[in-house]
Amino acid sequence: MLVRWMQWAKYLFVILVSSVLMSCAPQYETRYELTPPKTAVGLQCLKPCEAKAQQCNNSCATRYASCSAKAEQQAKLDMPKRMQEYEVALAVWQERYTRYVQDKTLYDMRRDQARAMRDLCISTQDNPRACPRPFRSWGARPVEPEDKPVAPTLATETKRIRDASCQLDCQCDAQYRSCYSSCGGGVKPQSICVKNCN
Repeated sequence: MLVRWMQWAKYLFVILVSSVLMSCAPQYETRYELTPPKTAVGLQCLKPCEAKAQQCNNSCATRYASCSAKAEQQAKLDMPKRMQEYEVALAVWQERYTRYVQDKTLYDMRRDQARAMRDLCISTQDNPRACPRPFRSWGARPVEPEDKPVAPTLATETKRIRDASCQLDCQCDAQYRSCYSSCGGGVKPQSICVKNCN
C-alpha cells in the first residue's frame, strides 16, 4: 500500500513540476507586418479590402451582441432549474462534509489514542514485541469532499451560455490579410513574445 502511495506521489510531483514549468515558459503571439503594394493600382485595390474588413467587424459585433442578448434571455429561463440543481448539490455536499467532520474527529481521536498507548508502552529485552506498532492502527485518513458548490447567478449563467454559443472571432483579420495580399501587399507573420519573455 505504501509503495503504491509513493508511486502516486512521484506521479503527482512530476505533473506539478511540469505544470509549473509550462506556466513559466514564454508565450508567443503571431502578429503580421503589412507592406503596402508598390503600384497605384495595388493601393487602389486596398480600399475595398478596408471597407470589407470594417463591414465584417461591424457585422460580427452585431451578431455577437444579438447572441449575448439571447444568452441572457436563456439564462433567465434556466435560472430556476439551475438553482434547484444547486440546492440539491449543496445538500449532498453538506451531508458529505458533516460525515467528513465526524470521520475526521474519530480518526484524530484514534490516532491520538494509538500514539498515547505507544508512548506508555515499554518493550523489554525479554519481550521486544510487547508494544504493538501503532502505524496506521487508527485507520485511513478521511478524504475531504470536493469544493463546496457555488450558487449560480444571472451573470455567471449568461457568461456560460454566451461562451458556449456566441462567437466573437469572425476571421475578419484573416480575410483582410488575404485581400491585402491579393492586391500585391506584403503580409509577413512574426512570432512575438507576449508573456514570460527573458
